[in-house]
Amino acid sequence: MENVQERKWNRTEIDWDLVISKLNTGFTMVMISGLLDIPYQTLRNRMVEEGIKVRDHKYTDTSDQQLDEMIYHMLKTTPTIGFTILLGKLKSNRIRVTKKRAFESYKRVLVCVANPFRKKIQRRIYSVRAPLSLWHLDANLKLKVWRFYIHGIIDGYSRVVGFLTIAANNLASTVFEGFMGAVEKFGLPSRVRGDFGGENILVAKYMIQRRGEGRGSFIPGPSVHNVRIERFWKDVFQSASGPFYHTFTEMEENKILDSNNELDLFCLHFVSMNLLERHMAEIQNTWNCHSLRTERNMTPEMLFEAGLILLKKQQNKGNVEDEEFTELVQNFDGIEDWPRDAVVVDSPAEDDLPGGDIEEIRKRLKKLVDVPRVIIPLSDIQMQVFKRFPQLLAKDVPLKPNPNMRRVIFVSLSGFQEFQGYLGKNIPFTPWFNFILNSHLKVWWKQIDNL
Repeated sequence: MENVQERKWNRTEIDWDLVISKLNTGFTMVMISGLLDIPYQTLRNRMVEEGIKVRDHKYTDTSDQQLDEMIYHMLKTTPTIGFTILLGKLKSNRIRVTKKRAFESYKRVLVCVANPFRKKIQRRIYSVRAPLSLWHLDANLKLKVWRFYIHGIIDGYSRVVGFLTIAANNLASTVFEGFMGAVEKFGLPSRVRGDFGGENILVAKYMIQRRGEGRGSFIPGPSVHNVRIERFWKDVFQSASGPFYHTFTEMEENKILDSNNELDLFCLHFVSMNLLERHMAEIQNTWNCHSLRTERNMTPEMLFEAGLILLKKQQNKGNVEDEEFTELVQNFDGIEDWPRDAVVVDSPAEDDLPGGDIEEIRKRLKKLVDVPRVIIPLSDIQMQVFKRFPQLLAKDVPLKPNPNMRRVIFVSLSGFQEFQGYLGKNIPFTPWFNFILNSHLKVWWKQIDNL
């Protein structure tokens, strides 16, 4: 009887932590099998062996009541957002439910939304090769009247927002600091497109130093060509800066705020800056987690990761010359580094400018204008006391109701929402109290014991 040699099969090593991470992010098994170069059936069989179930990682255990409360709160704070952005908000808060459940909940609390089914915007076809091929840099000046300046950058391929900051100035160093933070997180892009604003000069110099001249490392041009970031500003205004814009405008109309008064602006910045920063961080996370209809409902984060993996595969197969894969070149050994703390001059003298691309770009950029700063009327010691002022108020205060009042009601935090709705229908609130009510009051109330 012939001896039959046993075949030895090499089992493919699978990074299960990576698989679970992709499932939690929203990748399907077909997508994961393609990214890992593993046959779909093999991946499915191995997951059965490991006891990994897709449904355990695809949706979170959330009741309809909890989902309604979360969507109600989101629509209450930003009533003009659409359903797709709302799904992104849920994903950014690690809430994963079916689209059908989310839409049913959305309809149940639709009373908070003004005209949700807006006319769709007709978009032109936009195409770049891969993530990090082209970034779009721009500033948003909707809140300029009150000396708030918003800066952001977005990846053209995946729509990932690299950074979104708000500051009290429009300096080139502020833009450069945000840009370097995005580079540290996502990598250095091959090219950057920006407008003619002088605040972009340091980013332009850095890109030309790193990526070289004569190839469009920094592309200055009109805002109409900066389509990715200009489209993003629409959602930023709807979900983040818009409510502040309308509140500040109403406060000015009611003579509560004067944009020409330095003391008013100082108080406005002291109260609102931290809240605006949190709104910018929230809309950035929400945007990066929302699904894109034209990209098979993948999120920007998923597109960014998948695009880089596919680009590396093309490089390994040799479909394109290696020197053309600038998106994957992130090692700059031999080039002197430019630490961000070394940048201390925003507008260098003309005689110090180098030749080449940067000189041409400098001629096209507008002269950097030093915008007015918010004047702080307090000394350093007074400022420290001022910041601790809420702590000084965190104590028991004897209550002496006005005897002329017909009725005094004490409400808890849980019952305040219903009480607020009753008051809103019968008693008109001032814009400033509305602002505190919808932004700070409940947060302070929850943390009253820790102030």
